[in-house]
Amino acid sequence: MKKIALFLMTLMSAQFVLGQDTLAVDSVQSVVKSDSAGFPELTKLAEDHASRGYMNKARSYYLAAAKADSTSILPYKRLSELEKGSPTGRRLTYLELAHKMDPVDADIASELAALYLENKDFKRAAAVLAPALNADAENLRLRRLMMPVDLENRKYREVIKTGQVLLSEGDSTVMVLDHLGKAYYLTLDYRNAVKHFLMIPETMSSDKEALYYDLARSYRGIRDYKSAIAYLEKAINLGVSPRAASYYGLLGDSYEQIQQNEPATKAYKRGLDFENDGSLLYNIALLYEMKLGDKKNAIDYYERYLKTIDEKKKAKQANFIKNKIAELKR
Repeated sequence: MKKIALFLMTLMSAQFVLGQDTLAVDSVQSVVKSDSAGFPELTKLAEDHASRGYMNKARSYYLAAAKADSTSILPYKRLSELEKGSPTGRRLTYLELAHKMDPVDADIASELAALYLENKDFKRAAAVLAPALNADAENLRLRRLMMPVDLENRKYREVIKTGQVLLSEGDSTVMVLDHLGKAYYLTLDYRNAVKHFLMIPETMSSDKEALYYDLARSYRGIRDYKSAIAYLEKAINLGVSPRAASYYGLLGDSYEQIQQNEPATKAYKRGLDFENDGSLLYNIALLYEMKLGDKKNAIDYYERYLKTIDEKKKAKQANFIKNKIAELKR
């Protein structure tokens, strides 16, 4: 029976390669129905299906393989790989099952710890990394993942020690440099904090606002206030959406549509904090004139709006506003 299963497996693989999917499926079913369809055959079926994009079938065969050999973590490893990017949460489940079976497997520990760290679950990440590090204390992949855990637990010297080892081995990724910079800052070594934050390419940083803020406060630590100001201004500019004035304009108009004129005025004025937008000034002036009966403020905002108009290019519009102001002053 094993020879029959082996023959069918070989035939199935060849049929998949030749694009003969229907014939391959028949071969697959023959293997599964045979009494000798054990762990190796099921794993091979899963791999062949996964390589051709049949993910649901691959999952089914990996799960069958896990049932056929409950001592092997391979099916759960492969299942976790199939679930990368999936929102279902199954990847976490498979990694946890594999880790429970083999707590010292470095690959499983690093993948599982990384997932926990994404969710800021430092306690679980530390618990997963501990047995793997006990088995292989020099594993740099595992030590790298301990950096955010150690930073969270205020073990700043450990972060610096690990970070420098990683740098010496050529790992100058954003994650390593960022944690080094933060650890140096928190040990009041501001010059080294600046040095390592500056090593992060701005184009590579996923959070430029945070990077600029970290640089600014590090420069303040060495009393370089000019540099601190430059980076704080960058952080502020990134922290404010360039579309904020437009958002407040739409918010104000929405309030107007339901006859809530006071909130509308506040929204328009809030938009002016982000951009001296002519349309916002005009909307405020119009609100004061037409809905709030406040001539004084209407004139003030029409005059401010007039200053935003290029009278040479928009003479007709400028004259219209001038006439409005004149009428309101009578």
